Amino acid sequence: MTVIVWDTDFLIKISNDPLPKVDLRELSKENEFVIIPEVILEIRGLARSKNRTTARRAEMALRAIEESKFFKSAVLSSVRQPAKETDEVLIEVIKMKPDERTLATMDGTLLSSMEKSGLPYMTLSKGKLYSPPVARATYLTKRRK
Repeated sequence: MTVIVWDTDFLIKISNDPLPKVDLRELSKENEFVIIPEVILEIRGLARSKNRTTARRAEMALRAIEESKFFKSAVLSSVRQPAKETDEVLIEVIKMKPDERTLATMDGTLLSSMEKSGLPYMTLSKGKLYSPPVARATYLTKRRK
């Protein structure tokens, strides 16, 4: 079972815009959905935005989190440093157990960081979930002569 750690933008997207090609109920059967406290704080801050559209979308995401049976709030990082940005904490959480955790995000900067670090992530592409193939260590795939 993989722990999918959800980022703010991904949560706001899936809770506001129907994704006919993504079945969260089916996905939740094989995976655990986790939201770290920093993401919830970020969404709460967006819910207080002066921009009505941003505030409304963030409120919908909060409602989806609170009413859904899929999402769990969890502290997955062993190091709690309030000065850290949410993205840094998300990367740290995935780095701790990259074989068991993956990040769900649509944030371009975060996607680049995950890609450069070789950490597992999923995003949306053409209304479907996309996860890049996991690179295997070369010593496992080389043939001996």
